Amino acid sequence: MGLPEGTQRLQSMFLAAHVLLQHGWRQAGLEQLRRALAQSRLSGGCQGVADGLLTGHDDLLARLCAEALEAGIEPCSARRIVEHVGLRPPSPCLLHWPYPVRIYTLGQTVMLLHGQPLRFSGKAQRRPLLLLHSLLARGGRAVPVTLLRQSLGEGDGFGDAPLSRGGFDMALSRLRHLLALPELLQLGDGLLSLNQDLCWVDAWTCERLLLQVDQTTDPACGQVLLEHALGLYEGDFLAGEETAWTVLARERIRARLQRVARRLGEAFERAGRQVEADALYERMRELFPLDEELCLRLLRSHLRRNEYGQAVSLHTRCRELLAKVLGVLPGPAIEALFEPARA
Repeated sequence: MGLPEGTQRLQSMFLAAHVLLQHGWRQAGLEQLRRALAQSRLSGGCQGVADGLLTGHDDLLARLCAEALEAGIEPCSARRIVEHVGLRPPSPCLLHWPYPVRIYTLGQTVMLLHGQPLRFSGKAQRRPLLLLHSLLARGGRAVPVTLLRQSLGEGDGFGDAPLSRGGFDMALSRLRHLLALPELLQLGDGLLSLNQDLCWVDAWTCERLLLQVDQTTDPACGQVLLEHALGLYEGDFLAGEETAWTVLARERIRARLQRVARRLGEAFERAGRQVEADALYERMRELFPLDEELCLRLLRSHLRRNEYGQAVSLHTRCRELLAKVLGVLPGPAIEALFEPARA
């Protein structure tokens, strides 16, 4: 017995969108996808899409839903299909996929469970929260339990002594209970991981976007990717947490962000696009006002264009900020560069 005519037509629309997108006809593909999702919404056709022609092709359907969600096309319909079929995210960098758990760590520490904030309160929950933070700081994937026990022992004030295995198991059990999603935390062979199909973490997505910036050879494409990363970077990783492993993770993300931005700025400069380079450096100085390298690059740009007034103003602000916050003066590279302009 064949599928109803309406279901066949709906599936054909999705397949047509897939073919168009695969061949690089993006605008036409997205428009066809919009029509397919709108028809799915009107006909309640989630099951029809999952059955018949698309059976066994969940990856295809997941990519189509991801395209729609990232482009803001019929998001309610796309989310309904994802949840009905139980699709897995086709990429770990998706900003709008309906993950059951979302964890924000950059500038704020917030966990959303099915869209609702999860609150940790009381002494009994301190250790599970510390376990989660330690897991996140170490990348969240295949982290040795021995390292996590060491972190929990330090957090409890035991010095170098790790937390007992029984204490670790209790903390893990409490964390699973708080999250109400047992499959989120996967333990095996002495390694603990967060299930990436169920969990989105802003720091992970930010770092993956920065990796993509590094890999692209097109500065314009790199700028778009970097803007997405900067949109996620609202401040330091796990701000307020001062354990050694958190500080290391924090500095790694900061250093990578600064390095990638500098390399992109250099690519703009080599292409003769100094305006874009300067705009990027100014954008980065908003996040890292004490970065002398950014100040140096902007000073060079002002001086090349004979903008001595702007150079004097920037140099003054740089000196005052470094003196007030760090108690130091700008390095010799900045001072040597500025001397001719001052003369």
